[in-house]
Parts: sequence; structure tokens; C-alpha cells
Amino acid sequence: MTGMSYTYDVFISYRRSPAQARDWTRHVLYPTLQTWLEVELNLKSDQIFIDTEHLNDNGLPWPEKLRDAILQSKLLVAVLSPQYFESDWCMTELYSMLERQQRTGGRCVYLLQVFDGETYPSQIRLCSPTDLSSYATLHRRFLPQRGWNERCKKLAHELKVVLAQTPPFDPHAPIVAHGEAMRLFPKPEYPE
Repeated sequence: MTGMSYTYDVFISYRRSPAQARDWTRHVLYPTLQTWLEVELNLKSDQIFIDTEHLNDNGLPWPEKLRDAILQSKLLVAVLSPQYFESDWCMTELYSMLERQQRTGGRCVYLLQVFDGETYPSQIRLCSPTDLSSYATLHRRFLPQRGWNERCKKLAHELKVVLAQTPPFDPHAPIVAHGEAMRLFPKPEYPE
């Protein structure tokens, strides 16, 4: 780990499946949001963590890179989908930051509802995630939706306000193992 301060202002947490949702996060949300975060906060792309490497969700030990990125990030921006809550990796990211938020009283989590918020765990629905579902599309060609640029500008401003409420860096902030997170945020039940 680097010195005694945050490396990243924002950690974008998202599920890699379905592939279209992953691609929407990487190719629509991230570039537009990054542009507006640079305008609002002078954040460069290296101050935003988004994991674009291929990682398996198959029970392998949690990569050190992700652990370090969580510890060194001020704010987790969770891109929620029903599949998000089925991922041990996503649950570890989310619950680790929720635990830090609870311990410090500072803001550490910002939730984005992108796909079907009705199936989210009740604890998450009570947090009133910011709804971007009208801008999300699973089509292979991601064409800018009307109002998308202005919505990302507003989102960047909202994140600026939240980032001012993050706690000071703590090198001993907890990382909650994904098994614990799954116990606290059970997988949603889907009808067959």
C-alpha cells in the first residue's frame, strides 16, 4: 500500500455479468462520469478505480489489488443490478465500505440503481439508490440517451458533495470477507 492517504477518490463497483451491463458500465457510465468528475473536482482517471481486468468469481482468494483499492478509496460507487447481489466480490466491496461508513459516521457508499431495483435486498432499497435505470440499455450499441450528459454532470456534483463527507484515511479499515457479506445480504430469490 502507498502512504497514509487515499489513492482513489472513487471506486466503481459493478458486476461483470451480464456482459451488456458490464459493457454499459465501462463504456457509457465510466467515461462520461470521469469527464464530469474532472470538471467538478479536477479528478484524473487515475484517481478513479474501475477494475477492467478479467477476474473470476469462482472462489479464488480475493486479489490483493482489489483489497488495496478498497482500503485506499474514499467512496464506493456501486452500480446495482440484480446480479450484483449474487457476486461474492461485489458483496465484499459493498459490505466493506458499509462497515467503514458505520464505524466512522462518514459517507463511504453511493448507490446507483441501474437495472431492476425491485429485486434488491430490502436493506439496499431502504437506502434510496440514485435511479439511472432510464439511461441504462443492454443493447450492443450504446447510443447516448437524451439527457445522459446532463445527468452525469449532476451525478458528479452529487459525488462532490458526498466526497466532502468521507472519513479520514484509516490503514486499518475493515475488509469484510465475501462469505460474511453474503450472510448479511442474502442472495435474492428469483421465481423459476
